Amino acid sequence: MKLSVSSEEEREAIAQLEEAIAADHVTPERLRMSPRIFEKDDDLNGHMDFVAAASSLRARMYSIEVADRLKTKRIAGKIIPAIATATAAVAGLVSLELVKVVGGYGFESFNNCFFNLAIPVMVLTEAAPVKRTQIREDISFSIWDRWTVWGDQHFSLSDFIKAVLVNYGIYPTMVLTVLYYR
Repeated sequence: MKLSVSSEEEREAIAQLEEAIAADHVTPERLRMSPRIFEKDDDLNGHMDFVAAASSLRARMYSIEVADRLKTKRIAGKIIPAIATATAAVAGLVSLELVKVVGGYGFESFNNCFFNLAIPVMVLTEAAPVKRTQIREDISFSIWDRWTVWGDQHFSLSDFIKAVLVNYGIYPTMVLTVLYYR
């Protein structure tokens, strides 16, 4: 597969990647990761290039005004420490809960966490089981359940009510619609 590239640096990087893949130089030692400290003021490390490119992509995806590299650098200097701190806190908390899942711990050992690093406040609460509403002996639901009934552009409300009645044996008394655009 041939890629179109816009600069000599990109062509060189692609050539190096293709060469490394073809040479089969991938070993467990070379796959080891090591942390890098974000440094926005060092133009040789590529950190700001990545941040500027990612923010431009996001801006274009959501029709937001694209910031130039200098403005992105100014913003990154203020926000990166906050993002890094919050991300580290969330990653640590998720890791603790994941250890509980993998270790087979019971439901009562899991926690919810609410934190605000600006104040600083961190509150751990016990998880509560999800409330289920019993419709009849063989059907119940919770706020996390979703029943999907598919139809086409000619699918009427009457067709929907019939489909629910046939599939679930329930006569709907209230219907909400959500439109998905693809």
